[in-house]
Amino acid sequence: MRSQLRAAAAMTGLTAVLLTGACKPSETDLGTNITDTRPAQANVVVNASNVGVTTSPRPGFNYRITIPVTIRETAGLGANMDAMRFQLFANGRSVETQEIGANDIIAVSGSNRLTAGSTRNFTLAFDMNAGQASSGLLTLFFTDDRGNRLSAEFVVVF
Repeated sequence: MRSQLRAAAAMTGLTAVLLTGACKPSETDLGTNITDTRPAQANVVVNASNVGVTTSPRPGFNYRITIPVTIRETAGLGANMDAMRFQLFANGRSVETQEIGANDIIAVSGSNRLTAGSTRNFTLAFDMNAGQASSGLLTLFFTDDRGNRLSAEFVVVF
């Protein structure tokens, strides 16, 4: 009787192992046929208003330009803001450029992430010296969730 119980127990264990192996999902079951329906790339729109020019509190700089920005993603694909460049122009030519990176964006706004379909509002500050400048170009560089490296621009007039 004991040998029959051992044989039955061994057979039950073997059956369980065989059944477990039989239930293993195939690659098709694991979702390898799922189609990514996200947009091909993010679309970021940048707007600014009420640009301010004051004296810079930082040594070595004459002016501080503050730019309240609204950054909106409209295609439905998120992105990370990698950097921003502010370029000053006088008489149609570039006279000074400042850039801030992702860490600076995080320090100013709490995050460099722009989620799909979202809007972010924050104020940027650039310390500059070119007093003869009459306009500027704010360029945002970002990488969307598909790995596309893109940029968005906004012209600022003083």
